[in-house]
Amino acid sequence: RRSDSLYVSLQPRWWGGGANTFAANLTRYAKRRGLPLARRMEQARRAIVISHLADEAEVARAKAAGCAIIHRIDEDFNWGQDDPYRREKHDKIRRLNRLADITVFQSRFVEANLLETLNPARHTVILNGADPSVFKPACRPGEWIGHVTWSTGEKKRLDLLYRCIESHPDRKFLLVGRHAQSSLPFGRLPNVKLV
Repeated sequence: RRSDSLYVSLQPRWWGGGANTFAANLTRYAKRRGLPLARRMEQARRAIVISHLADEAEVARAKAAGCAIIHRIDEDFNWGQDDPYRREKHDKIRRLNRLADITVFQSRFVEANLLETLNPARHTVILNGADPSVFKPACRPGEWIGHVTWSTGEKKRLDLLYRCIESHPDRKFLLVGRHAQSSLPFGRLPNVKLV
């Protein structure tokens, strides 16, 4: 009988973008709950395949061995403007998704952007969360407007965030992540706190 174990296609690190953070938090949660983590996908009862970060042949073998494939996607397909790297990445996501038992979209935006393109057999949306022991609500609702991002890439549309902040000088914005490394001078805005 296959053990009740989990495999995560991205080896977790405590730095990097959302996929790294997701993998690290998921494996930490699994360990706290006593769920064994498999070293190989074929040994697991369930596998979380993150985006394009899995070998297609390995996923196919694991599925054939009875492993449930859960494909977690947080991606923005822009076929008309994708560079060759992103086009290949997105093609691989599409191929991996054909092997998935269920697709988990990380947001309603991702679902709207990819549902028709991928046409998964089953899907759901599970929104990202926050650890309440680290992130506490503001003392007064609406005191700060927050934004969290690690990436400063074009798809994050920090230009829109910058214009929004500029057009609302009466509001305070708390920006968590690498905003200061972007090409936009967030730190010069008087209503911004960078963390």
